[in-house]
Amino acid sequence: MENGQDIWLSEYFENHAVAYTGSQKNVIMFDSDKVLAKRHLQKKGISTALFFTAQENEFRRDDDLPLKYPLFLKPISAANSNGVDNDSYVSSFTDFERKVSAIKNTFNQATLVEEYMGGAEYTVAMLTTKSGELLVSAVEVVPPRSNERRQILCKDTKKENIEVLRKITDQQIHHEVRRIAFEVFIGIEAEGFARVDIKSNESGKCFFMEVNLVPGMTLGSSYFPEAFRVDSELSYDQVVSHIIDYCLSKDIKAMQYTADFYFEYGQD
Repeated sequence: MENGQDIWLSEYFENHAVAYTGSQKNVIMFDSDKVLAKRHLQKKGISTALFFTAQENEFRRDDDLPLKYPLFLKPISAANSNGVDNDSYVSSFTDFERKVSAIKNTFNQATLVEEYMGGAEYTVAMLTTKSGELLVSAVEVVPPRSNERRQILCKDTKKENIEVLRKITDQQIHHEVRRIAFEVFIGIEAEGFARVDIKSNESGKCFFMEVNLVPGMTLGSSYFPEAFRVDSELSYDQVVSHIIDYCLSKDIKAMQYTADFYFEYGQD
């Protein structure tokens, strides 16, 4: 807060010539508004799960819904899987209404409604070094199965740290999720670092889900440093050093991505 007004730290630092790391305010908006990010990236040809938004009492019956069941419901802008639980998976209009109302009552937000993806979940950590190289590490995120045998990465799972991050053994999938993440990073003009969440359907096709431009850095549990550890064997201290080094160098050297990475991951 400044003089009773909310401030964006990136904007404040920019205006006061203070070195900082991460993306600018206009880019971070893609983190805080999942629908904004999806619509922006759809226009750039990046595949995302089909979706619509819902307000409480906006729809009256099944036939009014733009997508067919099963559906997956969550708040438009809540972070850390807040609002995501076993009730997020809905297969009836009664369940749909109940979850939309719960999101409105708890978060005072509209609901993001997506087609349910029954495949694997991936997260991709991305980090720019002071030399301009873009480091990319992709892992599969494996939540425990619920009583309904579904694997839902919900708030309680993250809080209890009972999900597993593991290497992606299928090289084609590993390449694909890295490619999508790279296109997202470039598509929103992210800077410094980002974490991109991707999910596959039951046929194995991968889709962009959301981007985190202020990823957690808790040692031993946060996905951003853990992805680098699991996939690239980078230590926590090495990740932090890269962030600091890039922050201190970005004002004197423009960010340039390596040609090798672009030609490998930046094209279909």
